[in-house]
Amino acid sequence: MLCPGSPALNSSIVQLVALGIDTVGELSINNRTVAWPTNQFRRVRIPLMPGLLRAGPNTVSVLLKSKVLAAKSAMHACNQIDPKYCPEKVPNPVEHGFDGFNFLRTIPCSAGWDWGIAISPVGIFRPLFIQTFDTAVIRDIAVTPVSPQLNEFKLGDDSSGGEYEPALLLRRSAAPALAWGGSGADW
Repeated sequence: MLCPGSPALNSSIVQLVALGIDTVGELSINNRTVAWPTNQFRRVRIPLMPGLLRAGPNTVSVLLKSKVLAAKSAMHACNQIDPKYCPEKVPNPVEHGFDGFNFLRTIPCSAGWDWGIAISPVGIFRPLFIQTFDTAVIRDIAVTPVSPQLNEFKLGDDSSGGEYEPALLLRRSAAPALAWGGSGADW
């Protein structure tokens, strides 16, 4: 329930955040579809248009779809485009899996392995929430070695949705005995 004056109604940036949906689905707010997640390993951040949320009760719904049907559909669509390059995967009979699971970004064992059944579970396995803010937000920072021998590293973030953007080049003044695994206090 959002009260009048709620930050979700007045903030400059309002997002629906889904940290873990397995795997294929449709996210809706107040009966308007806002996203179609297809990757179990990616968090989803959906900017919400002004006016989508309203004072009072709001409904967030998640419609989960069959991984088996989604995999077969993706495999068929790819084969229609260019069968020469489509990685069609029909499982070994001992795996008891389903066709085309390599077209899904889901945990491989849900498609069946030689020691287990293919149950293809779906669900929400991490939080789903509304997030608001009015200023810049840094969620993740990545440190990538450029030249560990010269003690140079790039510091950046993945705010572009998974693309690493270098923001700053760091250079240590003295090389520690162990380049990785420290507390960072020697920077």
